[in-house]
Amino acid sequence: MKAPHQHMTLDATGDSIRRGRSFAVRAAQDLGVGPATLAVVELLASELVTNAVKFGGEDGVVRVRVCADGAFLRMEVTDGSRVPPTVDTGRPAHLGGHGMKLVERLAHDWGVTRDAAGGKTVWLTLAFDSTLRR
Repeated sequence: MKAPHQHMTLDATGDSIRRGRSFAVRAAQDLGVGPATLAVVELLASELVTNAVKFGGEDGVVRVRVCADGAFLRMEVTDGSRVPPTVDTGRPAHLGGHGMKLVERLAHDWGVTRDAAGGKTVWLTLAFDSTLRR
């Protein structure tokens, strides 16, 4: 295990989605997360960073933070928008927009905090032994 937490600041661009996802996986791996959980981290990081770039990159940056939180991995993605993400339960599957449904289903817990600068942080926790399940 390298550091108790790691963070990265990215420009709010399409390339940042790949970079943010890769960073989250590496940071989780450094914290001792196993291969099955890394797959969940990769999927959920992709969803959160994509949302931040698409809907919240008003200040031009997205911040990703990964740390251990007791028996859980905590991932946070911060952007410049105050608008919280929503879980869209009524949208047909073929139209997309289901990222937060995945977060709700796969994360142990998740939420949103607003910061004094006018942005928000979407956070989630995962058990270190999480797996993708049907």
